[in-house]
Amino acid sequence: MPDAGQALLSSRPPAAVAEMEENRQISVPLYLPPGRIAGATRLLIRSQAGRTEKEGAMQQDGQEQQDQKRVQQTAEQPEREGEQNAATVPGQLEQRLSAEQQKAEECLDLLQRTQADFMNYRRRMSQEQAEARIAAQSALLSQLLPVLDDLGRALGAAPPQLAAHPWVQGLYLVSRRLTTVLSQLGVRQIGAPGERFDPRWHEAITTEARADVPEGTILHVAQPGYAVGERVIRPAQVIVARAPSPVSEMQGQHGDAPKG
Repeated sequence: MPDAGQALLSSRPPAAVAEMEENRQISVPLYLPPGRIAGATRLLIRSQAGRTEKEGAMQQDGQEQQDQKRVQQTAEQPEREGEQNAATVPGQLEQRLSAEQQKAEECLDLLQRTQADFMNYRRRMSQEQAEARIAAQSALLSQLLPVLDDLGRALGAAPPQLAAHPWVQGLYLVSRRLTTVLSQLGVRQIGAPGERFDPRWHEAITTEARADVPEGTILHVAQPGYAVGERVIRPAQVIVARAPSPVSEMQGQHGDAPKG
């Protein structure tokens, strides 16, 4: 039968058994000389010191491995973050570029609309100013034209034998100067014998049957008209020719026939 010591050793872990064997090898007998005891003691101390150094070296190696892993993880983390940033930066730049382009297009559209509105405003203001100027001139000329008509009638009624008289020549000079000033203001006289009747410029006060001229021809101007550009200040009062009726033609023919 195996002894009790071997049974006890077999029940312990291998590491503990190895340690016990090592201690057994360096165990000191109970009765040894002092020199042998001191040598055994030194051997035991060196064995424990070696074991302690081995354990310390193993711990140091494990610590160094942990430190290396930690350093490697620390070094790999910025690389992973850099890769993530490198992947997200182009998308962010594209979004910012798209937003800036949209903002630029909106600003350009607003500028074009503002410029068009300003051009329309300038055109409208220019047109309104021109219309206001013509309206003011028309109001003034409408008050001045009767005086010009009276001057024209006075010159027309002057006797021929007094045409060379100084005061008659002075009236002619005043009439010419008034006509020149009106022409410089853009005022023109409308209505003349022989023109075609136009209801925009002329006002027919009566008609006269005439066979020698086309129908609608102005025969006589009773009162001249005036206009500024396309704006009529006063229409010309005229007498217009009309075609003779068949009854009047037959009466004329009978009246002209010789009597037997």
